[in-house]
Amino acid sequence: MFPNLKLEAIAVDNVNVVVFCLRCGQLHWHSSGGDVTKESYGTHESPCRVSGYEIVTTAKTIRKKRGRISPKDTLPRIEEMRALWRKQRDADRHIRIAHSIEMERIRAGVRHNDTRSVQGFREQKALRGA
Repeated sequence: MFPNLKLEAIAVDNVNVVVFCLRCGQLHWHSSGGDVTKESYGTHESPCRVSGYEIVTTAKTIRKKRGRISPKDTLPRIEEMRALWRKQRDADRHIRIAHSIEMERIRAGVRHNDTRSVQGFREQKALRGA
């Protein structure tokens, strides 16, 4: 569904790579293969079953060569990613609302530039007996 989705690795240790899924807003843990220096950790299937994605690292990725990743290590990055996710979710919500209104206009047979309300569309449709 989203073939070119790339997610930034929040943190990497010798066992795991942690990503914040921009589709579901949750953390996903995948195997790092024991290498904390890679730039890409390949394509993975999402546990939330929304889509697969490629995991890539950036300068902000926390690389822990010894020990394991702990929640306190990732908390600042997670909050940053959650803010980004909320912003994207809100933008998507506006798109979905606009799409719903447009579909209601089409169902009611109203031209795109007509400024009547959705309720007005329904009333016009009822008067026509459709």
